Amino acid sequence: IIIPCKDMYGNLIGIRQRNLDEYAIENYGKYTVYTDLLSNIMYKFPSSKVLYGLYENLEKIQECRQVILFEGEKSVLKSKTLFGDNDISVASFGCNLSQYHLELLKSLGVETLIFMYDREIEERILKKMEKVYNPRNKYVSKSFHLYFSYGIRIFLMFLASCSFSYYHSIKETS
Repeated sequence: IIIPCKDMYGNLIGIRQRNLDEYAIENYGKYTVYTDLLSNIMYKFPSSKVLYGLYENLEKIQECRQVILFEGEKSVLKSKTLFGDNDISVASFGCNLSQYHLELLKSLGVETLIFMYDREIEERILKKMEKVYNPRNKYVSKSFHLYFSYGIRIFLMFLASCSFSYYHSIKETS
């Protein structure tokens, strides 16, 4: 599956591919940078500076002041099928959200960020949350503290099959 990636202004900045072959997935990952086999040109771009689907859903995101954040581009494409013109989803090309992403979302007026990550990373995220929300522990996980410093409400939802299994609503407690 070939996935063109655009910046928030609609300019094509790179191309990724969704591997379907088990060998390719195990050795290279589900999503990789597309390389043209004839010219050997790699269509690489800085994914820490781009949110997939932002250009397509920008108007609705600004209107609703909310974003649903998926790991992969395929989830954004599915979301578009479900919600049509009411889609507020983007993807972070994996489970990492950069400081640049947060600054960008805040500059667009986003007040609520809904993480919709796969169940495979649920345990890792919840462990980070324990560090943030354990009142006896003075250590605060940098990643979650960063979200709060931007004044963005956080919701975590984990996907099981094609449905939402449950969610965690997060508030900063200090």
